[in-house]
Amino acid sequence: MGFVYVVLILLTLFAVGAVWGLIRIKINRRKGIYPQTGNETIEDVKRLALSGNTDLAINVYRSIYGSSLKIAKQEIEKIKSQDVTTR
Repeated sequence: MGFVYVVLILLTLFAVGAVWGLIRIKINRRKGIYPQTGNETIEDVKRLALSGNTDLAINVYRSIYGSSLKIAKQEIEKIKSQDVTTR
């Protein structure tokens, strides 16, 4: 019975995290930080990454290119490191 409770708790946490992610995107869209659906560009990715919104930059990158999470993270890190070297 304990295993079932652990699974239910993990599923609940996952669902809450997913809903919070959607709410966060909606809030940031209203503020003009996150681009509207279908209007995402690589410039949005760069702006988000360089402003410290790495997780949002990863989301936008993945929606543009349909890449995996791992590849998106690597590309965002490249963008951030290029900015450091150009300063």
